[in-house]
Amino acid sequence: MFTHDLVKHCHAQYNRTSRCAGCQNDCQGGCEQCLDAIHFGEIVRSYNCENIANFYVCKYIYKYSGEIVHLIGHLDKLENLERYDVLSVGCGPCTELAGLRAFLSQRGLNRPINFLGVDLNDVWRPIHERIRLTSQPGCFIDFSYGDALKVLPSLNWQNIDWRPNMVVMQYFISSVVNSGGDLGTLVTELSASVFPIMPINSFLVLNDINHFSIRVHFESIQSAMARRYKTEEHRLHFKHNVLPYYQYGQQHPSNEIKSEVPPEIDECYHPWKFCSSAQMVIEKRS
Repeated sequence: MFTHDLVKHCHAQYNRTSRCAGCQNDCQGGCEQCLDAIHFGEIVRSYNCENIANFYVCKYIYKYSGEIVHLIGHLDKLENLERYDVLSVGCGPCTELAGLRAFLSQRGLNRPINFLGVDLNDVWRPIHERIRLTSQPGCFIDFSYGDALKVLPSLNWQNIDWRPNMVVMQYFISSVVNSGGDLGTLVTELSASVFPIMPINSFLVLNDINHFSIRVHFESIQSAMARRYKTEEHRLHFKHNVLPYYQYGQQHPSNEIKSEVPPEIDECYHPWKFCSSAQMVIEKRS
């Protein structure tokens, strides 16, 4: 299984007996503490360390991939796609691909997947190479590294024999917000470079933290797309097991993760065991 293999690989590569070679970061006491500090805006840095990248996969892949499994299973139009041609903006370790492959495996479906991931951070490169090795025969898996604002307009779609029927931003908006990035310019670039190459009846999938500071950008992206195309929107959220949560559209019936966590992974990384995101799916109708 894709998720199990990737977690096994990252767990084997994770090494906290010493600092990463050449690491210049102000370590907060361990990868879990560093990740929390990054996510809560206590320090300004990226996932610029091999240890933190491997830790990230083991801690978050169950939650983030599970949210995609729930989403595809909830929307018939996503579930019934004959093939999945995915452009992931800010792909990181490709948890949306893990969710898609888990969904197809659990449903006993064998459908082609093409996947192009764009990410600023090439610390993910060893993990991406592992993903290539475990890709299904006949599927196209590729990555482009750099600032999305520069990469998206430079993608040469004339040399690619497919167009994305799913464009995914999986916890990308919160990453941009936390790093002080320019989301207004990003929305403009999406309108110029991404929306036009999406076929009719394709989908823009936004999955991120259920917080106003993130959901407001969901709405601005939807508005930008709706100004140029006829669209249909779906808003969803999960129950949060610990904190009060905003009811953003329809609530998923369950917030359970969709993969079993091995005991040694549970002990080392304390991964999230429930889903909690807000989600928007925008269909390009015409």
